[in-house]
Amino acid sequence: TDNRVYFGSEAQAQAAGCLRLPARISSPPSRLADVMRVLVTRPEPDATRQVERLAARGHEPVLAPLLAIESATDVPLDLDGAKALIVTSRNALRALASHRDLAASMRLPLFAVGEATANAATDLGFAKVTGGPGTGEGLARLIADALSPNTGALVHLAGETVAFDLKSAL
Repeated sequence: TDNRVYFGSEAQAQAAGCLRLPARISSPPSRLADVMRVLVTRPEPDATRQVERLAARGHEPVLAPLLAIESATDVPLDLDGAKALIVTSRNALRALASHRDLAASMRLPLFAVGEATANAATDLGFAKVTGGPGTGEGLARLIADALSPNTGALVHLAGETVAFDLKSAL
């Protein structure tokens, strides 16, 4: 699939070999100024869901993911002595869903950054999930309050680049 997006007309987009998403307006806005063209840069599959929500509200979403998530399911998880898992993204749970260490990881309690990630962990089958306030900083405070420093190792399932240095905060 070609991920290039063009902001002109449909004909111009086709001539440039780009993707232009049609605006699907479910209820007409009260004024033309209420329609916003919104650039959606989240990675898939979250990007498509966001586009659908925006279109349902009468906006014109433009899909242009800036990242592609690649799961490293062949890398073993070091769960020996681990007391809990930390997940700061639903993408980590998507990767874990097809990981060979899924069953072992599900025996551990899980701390999730926010409600959506906590719900995704529960849907995956985790029995003991603690949802955080939606930020890495808030999650670090929650974990520090819930666990003693001598509890044991915490395993943070994350990508190569993270938005918040959770390790330092703990």
